[in-house]
Amino acid sequence: MTAALTRCLSPWGGLNHILEGAETVLIKLNLLSAEPPSAAVTTHPSVVQAVTTMVKDAGAIPILGDSPGGFTTTASFHRLLEVTGIAAVADTCGCEVVCFDTLPVKEYTGKGRTYRKFTIPSLITEVDAVICLPKFKTHQLTGITGAVKLLYGYLPGKAKTEYHLIAGKDLTTFSEFLCDLYATFPPTFSIMDAVEVMEGNGPHHGIPRLLGLLLASPSGPALDLTMASLVGFDVRTLPTLEIAAQRQMGPGTIDEIEILGPRLDDLRVSDFCPPATHRFLSLPTFMTTGAKWLFAARPYFDSARCRRCGLCANHCPANAIRYTSGDLPTISLTHCIRCYCCEELCPAGAVEIKAPLLRRWLR
Repeated sequence: MTAALTRCLSPWGGLNHILEGAETVLIKLNLLSAEPPSAAVTTHPSVVQAVTTMVKDAGAIPILGDSPGGFTTTASFHRLLEVTGIAAVADTCGCEVVCFDTLPVKEYTGKGRTYRKFTIPSLITEVDAVICLPKFKTHQLTGITGAVKLLYGYLPGKAKTEYHLIAGKDLTTFSEFLCDLYATFPPTFSIMDAVEVMEGNGPHHGIPRLLGLLLASPSGPALDLTMASLVGFDVRTLPTLEIAAQRQMGPGTIDEIEILGPRLDDLRVSDFCPPATHRFLSLPTFMTTGAKWLFAARPYFDSARCRRCGLCANHCPANAIRYTSGDLPTISLTHCIRCYCCEELCPAGAVEIKAPLLRRWLR
């Protein structure tokens, strides 16, 4: 992994050059939930260890960190680190791992177009550099999750829910929010773990797929667009990247990106499986806002897989899910904002996202 990472970073003079003068470096991970590395849900520990070692070799102090999905306790965070293999990396490399949910926060006025104030851990602005390690996965809400979406993990647990409720009612608004967050706190560099990615209904319950790729760039939008292009996504169906291009934060097409490495045509994947919501992402705006209840994909509960734990109700930003102990949860589709947090955070994979009957008939 170290040799591959060295080759990947060589066009920028290596990590030593990228981090020149930095004494402390935050390595931002994707630690969505307590799943083993083979599930392709979180940044793989082998990638994390290679980057952490290189940061130390560059003379800087690495700090690993993230805010997992849902509400995190000290015990659940420790379990997550053990299951994902990150605890072993921290022990081997002798570095600290922080949960953003437990750190002091500060309100920042940023460079956003739609959202200008963010409350995030002050650590993010106190370190000398930030290296982001996104895991490439499909995502039921945004199409893909990568370098730009990764920064949503800057928000402490409860804040994620609040922002989903405010911005998540409209995918365009939520994408604007992600771009505002990225514009305000741009990382120093991003290295994408695309060794084993997730296709299908990500970012938690999709299908792992081996691609064997590492991608790196100082531009998160360019990194995401390149990876999306490799697996056959049209940028017009990915609102976050389309808005980033409109705001000149990133490229609008793959032709605008200088690729340093193998030819993209030699790496393209023709049979990559998108999320169930992918067709919804390309619908006209009026269908995804005012008529969302008619056209948007909806959550359904699988009674056979549901553990009746109630986590979906606890994590629902809109309080659209009702749960009574021992019973199958029920959802009010008129109150549901289609953020799909219930599907993303369900530990049993018991929430399915399906197109409504009207949309199936219109096909």
